[in-house]
Amino acid sequence: MNRDLLKYYAERSVTLEKLLINCACKRAKEGDKEYALIRQELMNVPEIAEEVPSFLKICSTLQAFWKFIAEGAITAARTLLESVCKHILDEKLIPYGGQLDIPSLYNLVATHLAIAPSQQTENIFKRIAGGCSSVVEGIGALRNKYGDSHGKSKAAISVDSRHAQLAVNLSGALSVYLIETWELTK
Repeated sequence: MNRDLLKYYAERSVTLEKLLINCACKRAKEGDKEYALIRQELMNVPEIAEEVPSFLKICSTLQAFWKFIAEGAITAARTLLESVCKHILDEKLIPYGGQLDIPSLYNLVATHLAIAPSQQTENIFKRIAGGCSSVVEGIGALRNKYGDSHGKSKAAISVDSRHAQLAVNLSGALSVYLIETWELTK
C-alpha cells in the first residue's frame, strides 16, 4: 500500500473515531451513513480489515455499535460485582469455592460484612439490604440474558443502552458500598 493511501486510511480512521466518540458522548443519532461508508472503506482493504477492532467487524451501523457497547457493559457490571465480592472474601480468608453464582457470592459477602437483610434490626435497613440483594440477582439475570458472554440466536432481542447504563451505575454504587463497608471491618 502506497504512502498516500495509507495516510488517507489513517485520516478516515481518525474521522471514524471522532464519529464514535461523538455518538457515545452525546448519544448523537446522526452519522450513521458516514460510519457505514468509512467502515466499508476500511473493511474492503484486507490488510486493514484483519486489524480493525472486533466491534467494527460486527457493527455495520451506529445502532449496532450501541448494542455492542450495551451488551459488553452489562457483562462488565456483573464482573465488577463478582470481582469485588471475591476480593473481599479472599482478604477475609473466607472460602467460597468456584461454583457459586453471583447472588450466592454476594449473600456470603453481605453476611460476613453484617449487611444481609436478616442481620438488620431496623425495617428500613432490611428493605434497603433486600433491595441490594435484588439488584445483584437482577444484574446476574440481565447478564445471562443480554450480556455478551453467551452466543445469541437470530431471534435474540437486544437490550436498550439505558438498561445497560442502569446496570453499570447500580453495580458501581453497590461495589463502592461493599468496599467501604469491608474497609470499616478491617
